[in-house]
Amino acid sequence: MGQGLEFGERTGSVDFYDFDEAVAYALGALPDEAKNEWYLPLKGIYVVIDGRQTPIDRALVVYKRPEPTQISAALPMISIIRDSATPAEDRLLSPVISYRLPCDGAQQVSAGGCLGWTSYEQKDKEQPYDFFYSIECWSRFRTVSQILLQIMMKRFPILGQTLVVVDGIDNPRTYAAYQQSVNDLTDVSSLVERVPGYSLAIRVEGELTLDREPICIPAFTGTRTTSPLPGAGGPGYQLVPGPGGHGLVPADNNGIPLIPGGIQNPNPGNGGLYGTGRPIIRTGIYGSSR
Repeated sequence: MGQGLEFGERTGSVDFYDFDEAVAYALGALPDEAKNEWYLPLKGIYVVIDGRQTPIDRALVVYKRPEPTQISAALPMISIIRDSATPAEDRLLSPVISYRLPCDGAQQVSAGGCLGWTSYEQKDKEQPYDFFYSIECWSRFRTVSQILLQIMMKRFPILGQTLVVVDGIDNPRTYAAYQQSVNDLTDVSSLVERVPGYSLAIRVEGELTLDREPICIPAFTGTRTTSPLPGAGGPGYQLVPGPGGHGLVPADNNGIPLIPGGIQNPNPGNGGLYGTGRPIIRTGIYGSSR
């Protein structure tokens, strides 16, 4: 049992919905709990309707474009569409474990001159994926659509934007999102009817938790005691022949060899255990086995 067996911090899971929500927040959208919808607050945008200047103070934000059967849509509107997810093999790094920490209820063990735990919890590392999104903006006025497009382009610049994703246990994680392309989506259904629109494509360097359940692995299976073992020069200390009868090694009063060189095991603290250096003896129907 060596040093450095613990690393990382406990993490939750991340899935498609977490990234969809993070893209909306990065865009500047906010949830409207009363109306059960998302919206993008707007300032300083006015259009002339019936000879009067009318302010446009919000744009509806949806996660997909309304179906053709929907009889009405609130404009201006922004739709977020996750187009695809591609495995990112270039970000498939060698570590395969996210963390390794003592399990709940694990006891600290002192053995071999080191401190460790009876069992460790570990969780597989997330798999890297690139998510491709199309963010569309629509309005009755081309100027408003262009303003929305520029807002979107500012929130997801060419050099990248930090995307904050909150995992299943409320830990924030950061990922990179990059602007990819811009397209004109203006829908002209007749000579007098048109809905100006644009699309911004972005790429998010994300990951997915494919195995959500952490596992607990026993780490010390030897016999344990609550009392410290005798060390060199301590009570019960004696010398016995070493492996193969070569030399002398320190042993306890039962003749069981101690740590090489008589090194004292560190104190494991309250509730801790000491490893005796002997294996656990399991008794079955066929007798004892080690």
